[in-house]
Amino acid sequence: MISLSFTYLIMFWEGRKISIKRKLVMGIAGMIVGLSLIVEGSYAYFTDTHATDSFITNGTLNLEVDKETLMQIENMVPGDTVEGRIELSNNGSIDMEKVLLHSTYEVVDKGEPNQEDDLGEHIRVKLIHHDKEGEKVLFQQRLSQLTNNPEQMINAFPSGSGKESFTVQFTFVDNGGNQNHFQADKLKVKWNFEAVQRDGKTSSASSTHASFHDKTSIDGNLAIGTWNQEKSIKTDEQSNQQVEKDGQDTLESSEKANVEDKEQEATNAESKQNSEENSSGEAGEN
Repeated sequence: MISLSFTYLIMFWEGRKISIKRKLVMGIAGMIVGLSLIVEGSYAYFTDTHATDSFITNGTLNLEVDKETLMQIENMVPGDTVEGRIELSNNGSIDMEKVLLHSTYEVVDKGEPNQEDDLGEHIRVKLIHHDKEGEKVLFQQRLSQLTNNPEQMINAFPSGSGKESFTVQFTFVDNGGNQNHFQADKLKVKWNFEAVQRDGKTSSASSTHASFHDKTSIDGNLAIGTWNQEKSIKTDEQSNQQVEKDGQDTLESSEKANVEDKEQEATNAESKQNSEENSSGEAGEN
């Protein structure tokens, strides 16, 4: 009897342990589910979305010149000045901060050796800018000095602002010495016009190295004429001889006229004297 009661007690205790464990397990599971609901609930708010598009379009830098050839000149001689005209346009959508002129040239020696005498040293370049205020000489220097020495042609060139007009003069400088070795030579001139964009909206004025640039170029040829110095001297001698001959003829004509004038004066004096004598004789007879 006692044994049976002990057996029931053990079974009761074991059943109670299972019930406690079950309750513990269920409680822990409930806590986990609750925590998960809390965590998930933190993201279960109302949402709304709206998309916008942005478009960034780069501007264009477009510098144009109105001709392909600067000038084609034949038979220049010392003392000659030739003149041409060019026009630049900003046909892009970006304002230009400045326009620079880069000049290079090549001498084609076809005559006597130049003995390292650079023809570019004998060509003077004058650039004139025409604007609303009139004419302004931008520079006047030897062609050789322009090489690797860019000159600013325009300061601030807004988009769509119209054309900028320039006159270019090339002078073959007469140095008063012997320049015969330049006969038949030719100068090939190349001018590059470089446009630099305006400053960026948020950049400093010195940040133009990595900015937009545009270049356009034109070419020109200056050909030096030839002349025969011996023929020129002979022609001068003939001219001088002709002048002397003309002078001699003039002198002879003048002397002849003087003689004729004197003879006429003598004739007139004789006639006058005869007339006076006749008048006196007639008066005495009366």
